[in-house]
Amino acid sequence: TLSPAARAAGAPTLAEFAAELAAKVDTLVTNQKAIANSAHDPERLAELYYRTSNGYSDSPDLRLTWLANLGRVHEELDNVAEAAQCKLLQAALIVMYLEARAARAAAS
Repeated sequence: TLSPAARAAGAPTLAEFAAELAAKVDTLVTNQKAIANSAHDPERLAELYYRTSNGYSDSPDLRLTWLANLGRVHEELDNVAEAAQCKLLQAALIVMYLEARAARAAAS
């Protein structure tokens, strides 16, 4: 059960949280299966890596890992511009994380 403060802050109920988590896991498993079946189609593979990275939007470390994997796929295919975009997106996510962390520290 959530505390009254958590409920007032708009935190999801346990059932809502569990349903959201189950949906995320289902999406990630579906993407993993599709990745395994898409080794022959580089464009589809890149799309799935990007979609998977977005699925980890609430986990910066995992999102960065998937973006790094996507960058390696592009590098292997000699898609230099796309690989660079992955690096830039990783850098932007790190900056956003550090800014949010600094803002939280300043508010404390």
